[in-house]
Amino acid sequence: MGTSHCDFTPVLSAAGPAATTDQRLRTLGDVALLRHLGPLRERALRLGLVRHAADKALVFRRDEPGGSLLLVLAGRVRLFGPGRRDAVELSEASPGDVFGEAEVLDGRAVRRLTAVASGPAELLEFARELLLADGALPPALADYLTAVHRQRQAAPSASPP
Repeated sequence: MGTSHCDFTPVLSAAGPAATTDQRLRTLGDVALLRHLGPLRERALRLGLVRHAADKALVFRRDEPGGSLLLVLAGRVRLFGPGRRDAVELSEASPGDVFGEAEVLDGRAVRRLTAVASGPAELLEFARELLLADGALPPALADYLTAVHRQRQAAPSASPP
């Protein structure tokens, strides 16, 4: 795994990143996360952060502090969980997919997985607080994130990092 981390850019900066992100969101079409955000969508998109990751860049590491949700805009991110001896690849997030859902669901501010870019990637990061309405996740968003989490846990592959 690489040791470089991703860089951050506000979504609504004055220059190119905001336009690029907007174009990517239009290209992705009906992104499930955005549909499930409901009335929180505009605020989340306004305050989210774009992250750019080089190939093999570490997006985050298991047991690091973190409680945000990430949406893949472009590229792919491999997700690894603990195995008997080494890390086991659980899934790969592609454009339109989210990861970091476990921490957002339970409010723990500690990462449960390791995420590594598989080629250059562009991600949109939402702090957990941006996804809350009256101090809680909206039911539709919580149901969606629960389904994503269950699917990811149900079908681990055996590929080492």
